[in-house]
Amino acid sequence: MADDLSATPWEADRGRFDYVEVRRWEVEPTTATTPQASRPPTSIRHLAAWTDNHGSGRSYALDETHGCTTERDERWIQPEAAPWDGPLSSDPGAVRRQLLGPPPNDGIDLFGQISELFAARVVPLPTRRGVLRLLTAHPHTVVREGTFDPSGRIGITVTTAVTTPAPPPYASYSRTLVFDPATGDLLAAGSTDPDAGVAQPAVAPWQRPGFRTYTQYLDRRRTNDRSTPRPRCSEHIEELRPAGSSRMATQNRKVTHAVVSVLAESTSYPRVRR
Repeated sequence: MADDLSATPWEADRGRFDYVEVRRWEVEPTTATTPQASRPPTSIRHLAAWTDNHGSGRSYALDETHGCTTERDERWIQPEAAPWDGPLSSDPGAVRRQLLGPPPNDGIDLFGQISELFAARVVPLPTRRGVLRLLTAHPHTVVREGTFDPSGRIGITVTTAVTTPAPPPYASYSRTLVFDPATGDLLAAGSTDPDAGVAQPAVAPWQRPGFRTYTQYLDRRRTNDRSTPRPRCSEHIEELRPAGSSRMATQNRKVTHAVVSVLAESTSYPRVRR
């Protein structure tokens, strides 16, 4: 049950701004003439976002594709700049409306909106419960337990197929969300070609079959201003180490989680268990 999810260390933090830090890999989708064997990422970015409940914030981006250079540093003061500005709901229906807008909203990528929500806000426990309850009602999802992100953090992977009216190769793809099984926090998100198959954990994101995008959620907290913490380049060694060999992965294998999976227990859609 979603009620069994536990709080995160930052639940008790006090501060005006939600701070979230992520690293994102992206590559152009393949076409019939593009081989999948070698698809180095076309961009690697380290992103930081500060957002308050009144629509004020800051967006910072470091381009790490070929080094570490500042790509963007923007500050703004404007109300309701994004669907998830303002107080976040805990009701699954309200969460869906906040992410997708009022009906008709069938053409909007729910998984993509969830990944953007967690990249912009420190999502409180009641809203995380609402997000997981929302996903239990989402059709055609596949849940896998015991997966790892590139840093060796254990998670539960939820995957779905997305179809859009865009022309190929953008018309269809697979979306994946990786949640912490104890807290419901989002650890990673990605997209792949629709026929990519199951990713192997002990490889870098861009080496996975049919890779398109991958986002790793590195840090989240609350701060009193838009200057702290100071944006910095990624530490490459640990996060590119094969997940199965990292110290964190070894420790995680010894941990027994009180909550196995909200999604795997609740959904009636196909499940894959490792």
